[in-house]
Amino acid sequence: MPEKIALSRGRHCFNIGQYQAAMALLLPLAQGGDHDAQYFVAQMLRRGLGIPRDMGTAAAWYQAAAQGCHVKAQCVLGTLYRDGNGVRKSYPHARLWFNAAAAQRSARGYALLGHMYIYGFGHPQSYAKAFLSCQRAHELGDSYGSLNLGWLYERGYGCARDVAKAIELYELAAQSGAYHALHNLGTLYLYGLGVEKDRCKATKLLEEAAALGDLEASDLLRRLTEATDRN
Repeated sequence: MPEKIALSRGRHCFNIGQYQAAMALLLPLAQGGDHDAQYFVAQMLRRGLGIPRDMGTAAAWYQAAAQGCHVKAQCVLGTLYRDGNGVRKSYPHARLWFNAAAAQRSARGYALLGHMYIYGFGHPQSYAKAFLSCQRAHELGDSYGSLNLGWLYERGYGCARDVAKAIELYELAAQSGAYHALHNLGTLYLYGLGVEKDRCKATKLLEEAAALGDLEASDLLRRLTEATDRN
């Protein structure tokens, strides 16, 4: 079977959840040096899709794809180094791969760099640099970048404080499925931080975040319920 057809079929099998068939098609291509195939093989190994989860081998395949300038692999590999997942934790290596992705105009690469600057992972904390990276990520359409940019605007870190702008960015991020944005919005309305306090709106936003898997929102809702019961 021609390699392009095998790659197309392998990706299709991956997308419809036929992971064993996908692996059978993609692994030979990955071993032959195809960077797209290497990325998908890594994805299946990292997530345990159709095969036992193997973070070490997944990291090796991400590394191979990243070295071939596969931008998604560069972003994932950077997060593995940042978190010490399947590789030895290394903030310099994480930053190297996020920079490599950003150099290819990767929105997620810029967002991940912004996150590094917000928390000072591997270099001095810099809200100014975080703002520039997150702004670029937002401009390129990354919801994670919009979320973090909103957080910076909410607090006035690296920029003039602008809660209205923060709400606009949180709402945009939430539309793309960033449940932390719903949580942040709910907190603003719950405590009246820069907006008029609105318990009903806050509860609705927090419930939406919790339904999407935000454990902190679930915990906050529980504490609110307990406080109401006591009163």
